[in-house]
Amino acid sequence: MTLEGVYGLLFWSFGVYAAVSDFRRRRIDNRLIVIGLGAALLGYAYLACNTLLGSHRLSFAGLGLWYLPASFYPQVALHAGLCVVAAITLWYLRVWPAGDAKLFILLSSLLPLAARNLPGFPSILAVILLINIFVLAGIFVAAVVAKECLAVLPQLLRRNLWEDVKAFVDTMNKRIQDEWPRRHKILMLVWNTFALFLLFQMVCSAFRLLGMSIAVQLGLYLATLMVLERIQKILMRSDVAALSLFAVSMCLLLMGLVFRWDLVLQLRGGVRIAIGFVLFFGFIRGLVMWHLQSNRVTTVEAGELRAGMRLTAETVAGLGTEKRVEPEALPDSYPDGLSQDEAHALRSSLSEHPQMQLQIHLSRPFAVWILAGCAWTLFFSQNVSGFLLSYWSPR
Repeated sequence: MTLEGVYGLLFWSFGVYAAVSDFRRRRIDNRLIVIGLGAALLGYAYLACNTLLGSHRLSFAGLGLWYLPASFYPQVALHAGLCVVAAITLWYLRVWPAGDAKLFILLSSLLPLAARNLPGFPSILAVILLINIFVLAGIFVAAVVAKECLAVLPQLLRRNLWEDVKAFVDTMNKRIQDEWPRRHKILMLVWNTFALFLLFQMVCSAFRLLGMSIAVQLGLYLATLMVLERIQKILMRSDVAALSLFAVSMCLLLMGLVFRWDLVLQLRGGVRIAIGFVLFFGFIRGLVMWHLQSNRVTTVEAGELRAGMRLTAETVAGLGTEKRVEPEALPDSYPDGLSQDEAHALRSSLSEHPQMQLQIHLSRPFAVWILAGCAWTLFFSQNVSGFLLSYWSPR
């Protein structure tokens, strides 16, 4: 069996085992990740030995008879670095739990060993993998949502739609009235977000002018996404808005007078990136997270808390408000579920109330979509979106 065949088999073995484990226990064993990464490192070490011997026209015990160019290994390092950054970013943004992030790193590290001609390798393969993973998951979520909407459609048709519209308008009106005192802060947030992405667009244009690779631009974009949610309060300040206005004005002036760039094109690019971010991380992420959490809440007794269980936000807030749990025992807000230590600390803190009812999320497994997206990339040169567009586009 060839090296590609061996690592193709390992790719499917690790991926299927992780998907089944995630489906059954909502956990991905760290030992699986460690063994898989060890197997990947062993494969790259084998290839490196072939390259080292073969490039010097040497051979030993079958090594060196064929080899890859030395440029392959920096490309693998770049690909691995981008995948690690992407996985950590999605974990940091609470899109993935840690187990899914580690599975993505594992499967993406096995792909270059299982196939040689991967699309976008090394610079944008990480982006293609994420596109395939989330588009496939999004298609499934859209189908489920459509099915649920069709199931309740007869009930909606029997209801007084005019009353529903009036209730929606009243709700939105109340929301606007509640937010109206904060209108200046919201305007500052909108402007500063636009200015941030406009500056990002100009920096990427400068990097393209300097011949920087798309990998650098991807790194900047992921870094922007990572910090944006954490600095929203800062972006609501008027002094930050004044500073961003000055920075944007100076950059536009410099670009227009010195580099003779098309300023309208830069503005349009900044608007496009900002709107794309809002749509993707607003609507799409909200839809997926709603599906993952909707109608999936149950209750357990405090004495039954185990690792992997994820308390609802209301339960965590209630424990903190009632001061039944020490602050250091409260779990963090990442979607990883309780760790072994956190579960033990909570059981100890609530030992006087072992039958206290706590609400937990029954999370839906996502590992199968990571496997599906990576498998699509392994077998098809075109990403899912491109395939769908080419399939439905008029010929």
